[in-house]
Amino acid sequence: MDCATKHVEVSFPPGNVVGVVQGNLLEYTAHNPSGDLLFLLHRESKTCCEKPGYVVETTECHPLGSLERVRAPGCCRGRRVMEVNFPGDLDLRWKALLLAGALVIQYLKHNPDHTYPAAPIKLQTLVNQ
Repeated sequence: MDCATKHVEVSFPPGNVVGVVQGNLLEYTAHNPSGDLLFLLHRESKTCCEKPGYVVETTECHPLGSLERVRAPGCCRGRRVMEVNFPGDLDLRWKALLLAGALVIQYLKHNPDHTYPAAPIKLQTLVNQ
């Protein structure tokens, strides 16, 4: 890995490692705790007038979802937010890794020195299983 590569470990629930998301602003990979590659997030090619998003693909290059920056609805129309698209029946662990990838991309975009905060960022959600 080069110095521009970032790596985030995802745990759900706390203490139970789901996997790792690693990469740079152009491409990320998601791995399970054993190190097996699960899926890739790579930057789309767009024209000069469009902002590229990210395509999520399986290891066999089948489309799995997408990440893109869109205008926020409502009163904050001038603001852009990250829209994450994936199949509803996707494994919960993969969803957690995909959301972690979106958070890393968003965080690195708004922190030009590309450093993480000293304390971990916790994302909590309620899940009915």
